[in-house]
Amino acid sequence: MLRESYLPFSAVPGPDPERREPFLGPADAALVGMYRDVIKHEPGMVVAHAFARRIVTPDSGPFSPILHRLRPITMHAGIVLTDGREIQLLHRRDWFTPAGDNHSLARTVVPRSRITAGGVYRHPRYRDVCVVGLLLEAVPLNFFVPDGPELDACLHVLGLTRAEARQGPPPG
Repeated sequence: MLRESYLPFSAVPGPDPERREPFLGPADAALVGMYRDVIKHEPGMVVAHAFARRIVTPDSGPFSPILHRLRPITMHAGIVLTDGREIQLLHRRDWFTPAGDNHSLARTVVPRSRITAGGVYRHPRYRDVCVVGLLLEAVPLNFFVPDGPELDACLHVLGLTRAEARQGPPPG
């Protein structure tokens, strides 16, 4: 009911969008399965971008290299879907874990019309990871994206460029 309050009704179905299914590897088959389920129930959604899980490196600290070798941290995969009205992010409950989390699933739904501000920030702890911060009217929402083409694709979905995204600490 909440989603119906901001999604406009469309009596004429649009053409089927071109589908390209993300491949994230066997450890993230559940995320791809969740993608298939979303597409089955919401056929207008398309993949804006996806990023695979990766081992991240702490940015600084005297013991960072040692701790990283003893206890590597995984940044989990994510899939970003959009239909122009909403952005849906499929991800793990915890973005960063020491041993991998292959069981939790989360789906964050962002109505585009509610986004009042957005920005990109360096992650305070991990190298080559960015925090994408959104302000949904008065509610801050942060999620994590690898720096590079994945970040550019994510910002494109939000209608931002790196130059337009304000810099500073993440909201909230």
